[in-house]
Order: sequence, then C-alpha cells, then structure tokens
Amino acid sequence: MRQFLLCFLLAMPTLAAFAQPGPLSQGDIPPNNYLIKSHRQKVAANALLIGGSVVVLTSAYKMISIFNGEHSIVTVALDPNADRRFTAWSYVFTAGGGMMVGSVPLYFAARRNARAGAPHLSLQLLAQPLPPLANGPPAAYPAVGLNLRL
Repeated sequence: MRQFLLCFLLAMPTLAAFAQPGPLSQGDIPPNNYLIKSHRQKVAANALLIGGSVVVLTSAYKMISIFNGEHSIVTVALDPNADRRFTAWSYVFTAGGGMMVGSVPLYFAARRNARAGAPHLSLQLLAQPLPPLANGPPAAYPAVGLNLRL
C-alpha cells in the first residue's frame, strides 16, 4: 500500500490536470478566457500547496516517529531496516517540498492572467512622425494617448 501511495504521489504531477485545457480554435475562445484560466491555475496552485503541505507534515511526523518510542538513535543506527524507512520518508518529504515550490509559478501565472483579462486604463507616450520634409529627415513630435481596454 505504501509503494502504491508513493508511486501515485510521484505520478500525479505528470497527469493532465483540468487547469490545462485542450487546444481551442479561435472561434471557441470565450471573451473571458483569461479569467477562467486564472481561476483554474489558482485552483491547481492551491491543490499543489495543500497537498505538498500534507505530504511534508506526514513525512516529517513519520521520520520523527522512527527516532521516538521504541526506536532510539542507537537502535536506528544498528537496524538497517529503520535506516531504509527513514531514507524513504526523506524522499517523500522532498517530493512534498517540491510540490509546494511548484505551486509558486502557478500563483504568478494566475495573477498575470487575471491582470491580462481585467479592464484597465493605460497612458501611452508615443512619438508621431511628421510627413517627410524636402530638406531633411522626417521629424517626430511627442504625443500622449489614453488606452482603455474593456
């Protein structure tokens, strides 16, 4: 059972998640696609963070319990089975930490997509070219523009 859970936890990041939709044609993309994508990325990041926290806490408890109770440090040093168990739980601990670290880019991507889909007002500073003159290169004059995206 332990081997199954360990294999399942290691294979879970390779499965296609609902946060990764299949390819869409241009006619199928809804106007609020960025907001939907942001929400799905946030849900996936929360699942990775919570799942990684549970894995880290469980493996830390198991590693500590190997040294407590009937097993002391001397017993663990003499028992190769306890050393193998500790090594296995340290790998699970590392995998849980990796899950937690892997949630950070998803949070950043979700924030970036939420900002891309939100309406905003921006100020543009441009240089508008003048028509070419006979006695020199075309000049430009500064221009200011407001961009409102809904």
